[in-house]
Parts: sequence; structure tokens; C-alpha cells
Amino acid sequence: MAKWANDKVMDKGLEYLAANATRLYACGGQPADYTEATGAKALGFSAITPGEFALVNGLAGGRRLSVPAKADLTTTVAGLADHFALVDMVNQELLYVTTTSAPQQTYAQNTISAPSWDVLIQDPT
Repeated sequence: MAKWANDKVMDKGLEYLAANATRLYACGGQPADYTEATGAKALGFSAITPGEFALVNGLAGGRRLSVPAKADLTTTVAGLADHFALVDMVNQELLYVTTTSAPQQTYAQNTISAPSWDVLIQDPT
């Protein structure tokens, strides 16, 4: 018997992420929680709003939430940004973390760019 899920079922988690992420942080290393993402591992950040995300069909099935590229992440300390984290500043929650294929050196009081990336929920198999 085949497995199937309605797009609405898969969308809810992605919609929650888009509705609640208020900042995109560049991090040096993978943060384990909100405190690390916004503190010890934080190298810089940019505000992000629900309207910047796009919820669409996945390229190979499923659903994906496209996170936009950001050219204005303000850096606060020097380090190597190898992860990006979406956080909910209101509820103080770490929502999602990804790696980057092109880590960037950061410097205090500078800016870096974050590439666009996708959060994917695959169709059931």
C-alpha cells in the first residue's frame, strides 16, 4: 500500500518556522540551543520576517521553505561563520540550524552575506 501526505500536513511545520523566525544568525560552530545561537556561537545576525520566506513544492517531491539570501548580516565579533541559525527572539527558541558549504571569515562591525537555502520535508516513502 502506498504512503501519502497532504501538502497541508507537511506545510504546518514549515509555516511555523516562517511565522516565528525573527532573526538569522551566522554562527561559528553548531549551536545547541537559543543561548548558544544568540550568544557564545553568534558572529552576526540579520532580522528576518515571515514575508521573506517562500513555501513551495520540493524539487524532488515534498515541500520546501526557501530561506532568502541576506547580504546584510551585521557581524559583531571575528570568527568563521560555518552555520546559520533561525531563531525566535520573542519566545527565545532556536528553530533551525544549517551548515554552509562556503564558510566566511567575520570581523567585528562588518557585514557578511548568507546564501539562500531550503528547509525540506520529503514526501512519505
